[in-house]
Amino acid sequence: MLRFPRVATALAIGLLFTSACGGSSKPAAKASDNTPTGQNSSSSQSTDSSSNGGGGGGGTIAGGGVVIGNYSQGSAHVEISGGRSESTDFNAAGGATTPDGTFVSFTSGDGQNSMTITVSPKQDETGVAVSINGLTTGGAFNDKCKIDVTKNDASELTGTFTCTGVDGVSGSQVFQGNLNVTGRFSAKR
Repeated sequence: MLRFPRVATALAIGLLFTSACGGSSKPAAKASDNTPTGQNSSSSQSTDSSSNGGGGGGGTIAGGGVVIGNYSQGSAHVEISGGRSESTDFNAAGGATTPDGTFVSFTSGDGQNSMTITVSPKQDETGVAVSINGLTTGGAFNDKCKIDVTKNDASELTGTFTCTGVDGVSGSQVFQGNLNVTGRFSAKR
């Protein structure tokens, strides 16, 4: 349960960073010296750290290609199973992609549920955090979670993620390694 607090802290920092960021829809320079910049690409970060590709520690979103810009709208759906079952739709999104990473937050219409996805070249700053009906869970990509970005261009970022056997908390109830989280997301510029 030590990794989750690091991811949650990184996500909180990402949210603060996102609110202060500006950007444009221009492609950025290479995210790493061996990964090309691309506007239309797909990537999958698996739980096997040997499959990081050229993105370094946590990999970079969409095959290393970084498309700089802000996200102002979007939607997502998340389902949690295992030790507890929850699901919800998110109908608002905001965030940014900078040369240092991608930070996108989604909220439900009533503002009670949220999800944040962070993808960064630094593995300890890469993951997903979900809070649904008082249950908070998530995990690090390349650990117990996997992200598959299916579109990353100047107009949109879309994909899916899966977390298996992750921890969570709801009030005084603690879930240790018995939650599974799946989701799909679309954030538009």
